[in-house]
Amino acid sequence: MGLFKRREVDRPDIPRDEAPKPGYIRFWQLYFRNFNKMLTYSVVYFFIAAFIVCGVFLCVASINSDLIMSFVGSISGVENVEGAIPSSWVYLIGTISLLIPWYVMYPLVFIAIILQGPIMCGLTYCLRNHTREEHVWGTDIFVRAWRNKWQGLALGVIDALVLFGVIMYAFGTDTLGMGGKVFVYFKFISYGIGLIWFVMRWYAYQMAVTFNLKLRGILKNAWMFVILGIWRNLAAVVLLALVAALFILFPMFYPATMPFFLILMMMVFFSLTNFLGVFLTYPVTHKYLVAPAMEDQKRVESLKRRSELRARKAAGEEIDEEELAELEAYLAEDKKKKSGKKKNGKNAASDEEPERDESSENDD
Repeated sequence: MGLFKRREVDRPDIPRDEAPKPGYIRFWQLYFRNFNKMLTYSVVYFFIAAFIVCGVFLCVASINSDLIMSFVGSISGVENVEGAIPSSWVYLIGTISLLIPWYVMYPLVFIAIILQGPIMCGLTYCLRNHTREEHVWGTDIFVRAWRNKWQGLALGVIDALVLFGVIMYAFGTDTLGMGGKVFVYFKFISYGIGLIWFVMRWYAYQMAVTFNLKLRGILKNAWMFVILGIWRNLAAVVLLALVAALFILFPMFYPATMPFFLILMMMVFFSLTNFLGVFLTYPVTHKYLVAPAMEDQKRVESLKRRSELRARKAAGEEIDEEELAELEAYLAEDKKKKSGKKKNGKNAASDEEPERDESSENDD
């Protein structure tokens, strides 16, 4: 299986015997080493995200039309920062959203929402393999999207529902029939849920393309990783916020740079931000799920090999006694570790390891 045995052929993007680099250097090294593929990922996701953003604009327009009209009305004669902020992106998105007839736009938004989850699975698979320095074909984003279509669809629907909830409370003009204070509480709760899900989805998509887990198990483990990987999660949120601020706010303050940033948004932004999220959070997934799964696989293979060598030895055949001794030592040490965990009130899977299915790995 691909998780435990790396493919050693047809891997032109993986240099051999390369010395490890610090994380901040390795990130850029991996990104630019796979830059052509990163361009592909970003362009593919850009067209899906573009229609989803148009859907967000239309949703906000239906909830709070006065806000949208004030943004559009501020686009001409801007001479100060306060007036420039609602220009550029809002004007561009609004123009596209309103120029395309509703009977064309709404189906496109619906299709984008349906495709977003599976494509995100394919994108996460590719970026996870780049993080692990494993080879990826350019078409894997579509192959894995199809292979994980149902889980991707479910996660994509959750993405849409959480986004809609945040929009409804953030831009609503009334209290939706609630008391003023109650509405404010629900508004901040929706922001909290949105932020937590924003972190959970990094792990959810990684687990969807790495393990044979049911949706319930994916969500349960993703929630646990929000806490277990708290420092990495905070670093990822801060760095992504800074990158997003650069791409979104800079052309708002300097509208002349809008065409340049539009090209960057299409070709770089989505691969850069998603790779940053996967690169920072994958070590948490590896520590609590992948590494234990690899250890389980190694234990099973060692037991099989020991049984084979013992059977051959009993039959009078010559065997590698050194290999058998190494297997015996490894299994004895492993048994000792498991016994020590049980003494401390822990089970064999460790109380730090999130629950996973028995068939834990679905990588090819």
